[in-house]
Amino acid sequence: MKLFGKKDRDDTFVRMIQVAEKDKKVGDLLRAVLGLAPEKRAAALTNLVATLEKAGAPRHFTEALSILKDDGAAEKALELLK
Repeated sequence: MKLFGKKDRDDTFVRMIQVAEKDKKVGDLLRAVLGLAPEKRAAALTNLVATLEKAGAPRHFTEALSILKDDGAAEKALELLK
């Protein structure tokens, strides 16, 4: 599946959506963050990524969250998670 033109980024995005679909807590969190206005979403994601990194979250997950700072990626993710 070609989403962003970069295979690594596409794969990371797809894995994040799969996790969100399987884990209600992750899905609910993503839907809440993705529902924010773009500037608030970016700030929330920055804080969330920093918190998760300090807690030792897997790097691929924090990288996937960072992708959601992009408006197009956020819109696509929200569409897939509804």
